[in-house]
Amino acid sequence: MPGTIAPSPADLDPIIATFWQKGYAAASIGDLVDASGSNRAELYAEYGDKRGVFLAALQRYHDWVRDAVLPYFAATSDPLARIRGFLLFFSQGQIAGGPNCGCLLNNTAVEFGGADAEIKRIVTDMHASVAAFFAAAVAEAKRRGAVRADVDPDMAARNLLATAIGVSVLVRVRPDRKWLATIADGAVARLQ
Repeated sequence: MPGTIAPSPADLDPIIATFWQKGYAAASIGDLVDASGSNRAELYAEYGDKRGVFLAALQRYHDWVRDAVLPYFAATSDPLARIRGFLLFFSQGQIAGGPNCGCLLNNTAVEFGGADAEIKRIVTDMHASVAAFFAAAVAEAKRRGAVRADVDPDMAARNLLATAIGVSVLVRVRPDRKWLATIADGAVARLQ
């Protein structure tokens, strides 16, 4: 399973973890300085301000999900297992944000809504990538006869995306893995 985010030249990983655990509003510049091992002047010189640090961290996280997490699950031979695995990924506590942190992008969507155009773009780009991942898995499962013939892969992908977002938010307030697994299992069962 793709565990932690790989080290980056910009040393964003500890900053990502801080935003992931605390959210944008609750993470202070002091928290980011402590996490990164940089000083304020270095952070401001590289990113401009707290928002700049956050945008860089959010984009790095986006790239990690797109370039490491989705391909990891796409390599799973069973398309329904692929779907279930991704639905449960952010509830498993094996990621850099720590246990019960959910998904940084979805947490950000909840925190900001659509108030910031650049953040909205990053979040919606990721949601489009995840929906495409789900649509491809459903289409493959349909070709194999593993889902009902009347299932539309694009519509199913939107429903699975909503389920994934829900699971990634629910894990923060109800981190019961068995309960969350029933949600993933139900989503897969509705396709069959």
